[in-house]
Amino acid sequence: MDQSNKLDEDLRYVTRERSDAIALKYEIPDLDALYRRLNSFAEIYFDNRRFGEDTPSRQRTKKALKGVRDTARKLTQKIDGLNDFEDRWLWMAHRDVRSAPRPDPLPAEGHTSESIIHGCKTIYLGTQNGAAIMRWEIEDLVNAVNAIEQMATHGIEHMPTGRDGRKRKHGLYMLVSNLQILWRDTLGHAFTFDGHKGQGVTQAYHFCVDVVAIIDPSVTGTEIGSQMRKVIKRNK
Repeated sequence: MDQSNKLDEDLRYVTRERSDAIALKYEIPDLDALYRRLNSFAEIYFDNRRFGEDTPSRQRTKKALKGVRDTARKLTQKIDGLNDFEDRWLWMAHRDVRSAPRPDPLPAEGHTSESIIHGCKTIYLGTQNGAAIMRWEIEDLVNAVNAIEQMATHGIEHMPTGRDGRKRKHGLYMLVSNLQILWRDTLGHAFTFDGHKGQGVTQAYHFCVDVVAIIDPSVTGTEIGSQMRKVIKRNK
């Protein structure tokens, strides 16, 4: 489905100069429409790349989460193992913050203000009676470290099992599909692919290559031809 109406007005992937060059080469009369549609096609392409084939492997993600879990666990164990003297010096800056004057003016109820004390950002939360309390106490900070460990563990346990398979070029498939709609349905040309030594020779192929080149120059002609064959086969 052509989703060119999704274009964010503040987001541009294709410059007007390059879009107009495509329009001139392939005799496309509506320059404004082409400019909007190519940018929309590019947005859809990169969204699919970002949330599909460009995502890290499960193995790499699991390794990263294990590193977070183990680090949080070691930190909790270190804090729990401190004697009273060590604990006092660890949290001295926090105790200084608690005894420091409250911000002036005080934040309104439900609002916050910030102060930097001993290099630590301290957040004060306004209360109903016009006072201000610290948002984070020592116990909250320790619990946050525990929560990070538990969240990382949960992520590891609920990650899909199995090995990572070959990543599909769904982003490129969607881009070629949209180009087929533009070339065939809007412009009235035949969307065909005739390969020779791994490269296409039809006008539709050259159109796809030229457009893809200004969206993602890393894509090869062979990859484009492969997706064109899939799109044509599916839409016969």
